[in-house]
Amino acid sequence: MLIRPVAAALASLVPLIAVSSANSSIIQSFQMSGQLGLEVAAAAGGNLHTASGSLTLNNVVAGPVKAFLYATDFQSGGNPYTGTFNGAPLVAPVTSSDTTLPGISYTHRWDVTPFIAGPGSYSYSFTGLAPGANPNFPSGSLLSGVALAVVYNDPGASVGTLVTIMDGSQQLGEGMTISETETINFTNLVAGLTTIHSFTVFDDNAESGEVVSYNGSTIGGPIDQSLGLNATLLTMSATSMAGTNALSLTTDPATPNVDHMVWALAASIVNPVPEPSAFALAVLGLLAAGLCQWRHRQA
Repeated sequence: MLIRPVAAALASLVPLIAVSSANSSIIQSFQMSGQLGLEVAAAAGGNLHTASGSLTLNNVVAGPVKAFLYATDFQSGGNPYTGTFNGAPLVAPVTSSDTTLPGISYTHRWDVTPFIAGPGSYSYSFTGLAPGANPNFPSGSLLSGVALAVVYNDPGASVGTLVTIMDGSQQLGEGMTISETETINFTNLVAGLTTIHSFTVFDDNAESGEVVSYNGSTIGGPIDQSLGLNATLLTMSATSMAGTNALSLTTDPATPNVDHMVWALAASIVNPVPEPSAFALAVLGLLAAGLCQWRHRQA
């Protein structure tokens, strides 16, 4: 997607970043069961002080249940910047930060559920990132990526489909030379086939070989700016067990300098396996029907 400068007229938009800032890793912000679908779209921010573009939804077939917009940057802190989504000003974000060096990362989340009307292109713009306190960023904060996660009603989905959204700001590889693994736990899951989305920023392809694992099994990687400059969205298939399931990112241990990145979003949708009792009843029903037909033929 094209990242283009923001028009000068956007300078008059209302301040955004001012609330709910606290150190955190990746934590659960949403979980719901029902006939649901999940779609995640994302774009690179270009590591610029301004960014604009659009995010396209292709699979939203019915009304939205919950929609979150994310912007992740280095060094914005309490300094406000401004933005819009589909032409409407963004206000009252929930902000997460990671103060680990070499810089403080911030992920800002807005609830944009009222603005989602189905499939289509949704525009965003951000501008006015101010200089931060870190001397590594003397000219101002850098916007690294934007993401949109949408949970929607899906009449074709199985009853009991479970959607979970985890988000925040977790740095990896901040030691720069030592491989690192960060793990988050999806709790209260049902057993079933699972699709997992993972969004990271500030990653690059100078060092490759990063690994994504689920319950100890590799399901994806590397993390090499698939969206554009220093931003990656991975969509992976896995199998969940009932209860707690662990999703891990590991920086490449084989390179002399591991890739430093920020993990901002992980979302999963689980299509549940049939309950054993229900499956057994279905089999017995088929056997009974077959037996009745056999007896009828013998009569």
